[in-house]
Amino acid sequence: MKFTKSLRMMPLIVSLAAVSPLYAKTNIAFNEDDILNNRVQMDPKIFRLTNVVENVTSDNAYIEYRFKNSYEKWRAETKFLSNISKIISNKHFQAILAMGRRVSPYITNQLEQEPSNLVWALNLIYDKQISKGTISVETASRLWVKWLKQQKPFNFNA
Repeated sequence: MKFTKSLRMMPLIVSLAAVSPLYAKTNIAFNEDDILNNRVQMDPKIFRLTNVVENVTSDNAYIEYRFKNSYEKWRAETKFLSNISKIISNKHFQAILAMGRRVSPYITNQLEQEPSNLVWALNLIYDKQISKGTISVETASRLWVKWLKQQKPFNFNA
C-alpha cells in the first residue's frame, strides 16, 4: 500500500491558549487529615483556588515553603545591590513582608545562620527598630534574634 499526500491527510492543528482558564473552574477537595498532617503540597503558581488555598496557607509547612522560595529569589536578585530602597522594594522581599508575623520564626532561623538585610523585614513587620542608633546588619540581626527568642510565648501570629 502506497501513501500519497492529499488534502484529506492534512494535519489537524489545535490552538491552545497560553494560560488555561480551566484552573479557575477546577474543584479540588482534600481530606482534612491530609491537610493537618502536611500531606498536601501545592504550588501557588499553579493553583489559585479560593477555599483550599486559604486553608493551606495557615499551615506552617506551607508558610515555610513560601518563605524559603521568596528568600532564595530575593537573595539572588539583590546580592549585588547596595541601595536599601531597591533591596526592600524587590517583589520577593515584599512577598516575605506580606506573610506577616507568621514568617518570623523562619526569618529568625535565617538570621541566626547568616546575618543579612533580611533584618529589614523584621523592622517593617513589627513596625519597630531594634536600636535607637545606627548599627551594623550583623548587630541588628543578633539583637532581633535575641528579642524574638525572649518573647513569651514564642507566638508570631499575634
